[in-house]
Amino acid sequence: MRFMLLAAALTATISSSAQEITPAGGKQEALKAIDTFHLVFTYDKCRVGEAGKEENYLKRRRTELNAKEAGRGDEWVDSWNNDKEKHYKRKFIALFNKYAENKVVGDFPNAQYVMTVSTTFIEPGFYAVVKMGKANIEADIIVTDTQNPKKPVAKFRVTEAVGRAEATGLRIADAYADAGKAFGIYVKKKLK
Repeated sequence: MRFMLLAAALTATISSSAQEITPAGGKQEALKAIDTFHLVFTYDKCRVGEAGKEENYLKRRRTELNAKEAGRGDEWVDSWNNDKEKHYKRKFIALFNKYAENKVVGDFPNAQYVMTVSTTFIEPGFYAVVKMGKANIEADIIVTDTQNPKKPVAKFRVTEAVGRAEATGLRIADAYADAGKAFGIYVKKKLK
């Protein structure tokens, strides 16, 4: 029995770090000399689950929930949008700053470099008492110089960042924490 619990714990640990960071353009070595980034999150190219465009997903969920209880869907959409600033960005910042040695991201509008996390996919997952489907995000991370914002300094792709909390917003926020941690470790190891 103890062996089975240990094996399950090891499997969970291994599978929880399946996210992937891949260079996608520019010169990643340029990041070695940068220590502060202004962080921007965008969702303009975001797809959600099987619904496709985020707006399609939000429209469907609003309709479903409003049909069950008037106004519930509207509140849910407001919560979905508020979670982006309230939870997703904050979690990414906390974990990136914890793991990326001598580098910091945050609200630094006067910084010379901007790190844009452009979310391209969100799988919100689900929670039921007996079963849970984890959240999953994919994003492009683009670093630009404010002096030349049209030409990226470096681009990276984050895939399979996961979250496992009960509530939808917190589950997705955990996926952003996973992405921040993974990218922080990547920067620390690859861009010393």
